[in-house]
Amino acid sequence: MKCSTVLTTLVMSVLWPSEEGDGSLMSAETSHVQGCSGELGGGMTCLAGLMVAICADVKEVLAIRWNEKSIQNVRGLAEKNRKAGKFGSTQVSARVVRWDCDSDISALEGHFDIVMCADCLFLDQYRASLVDAIRRLLQPNGTALVFAPLRGETLRLFCQLAQQAGLCASQHQQYDAQVWDVHLKMLREGKDAYDENIHYPLLITLTKGPQPVSHTQ
Repeated sequence: MKCSTVLTTLVMSVLWPSEEGDGSLMSAETSHVQGCSGELGGGMTCLAGLMVAICADVKEVLAIRWNEKSIQNVRGLAEKNRKAGKFGSTQVSARVVRWDCDSDISALEGHFDIVMCADCLFLDQYRASLVDAIRRLLQPNGTALVFAPLRGETLRLFCQLAQQAGLCASQHQQYDAQVWDVHLKMLREGKDAYDENIHYPLLITLTKGPQPVSHTQ
């Protein structure tokens, strides 16, 4: 059953545990959000964005990816769900957008209340472009939900760049009770089966503002 809110969603992610958490949390979060939202770097499926389109009464979902092959696959998945009546009145679309292409970002600047992004922080050469894209795509009061594991220093470097760009970054480790319980269970099984450095996604929320990075449980 859909919620009664109106949301436009932008999606940027790949199909990792990060995106599964992204989609699950976003489906719940849309119950009190109004406006526009999207997923950046949506991989071959844009799972999180499609979950939001199906589970919440959103106005629009826009899935973004760098290559046409991925976008064509997402469009096919969206069409099947649309024909099955899964989206209701939600407008679902997908398009090729490069984070480092000024004209691509300018066309969508300030359009989104919510930006979702999962496990896109490990590409060193594009990390600064991703931060800039998120900052420009968000409306003044918008929020970005970024799911990613530590992956060495990559998450810390991303938060550092976000802060330098004037974004407020809050890091959340225990953002879902069920996910946290599974995380603790996997830790007990040992690193051969589970390495939290690459397998456990943290949640970073980004908003526009001068505040420093904070860490919360």
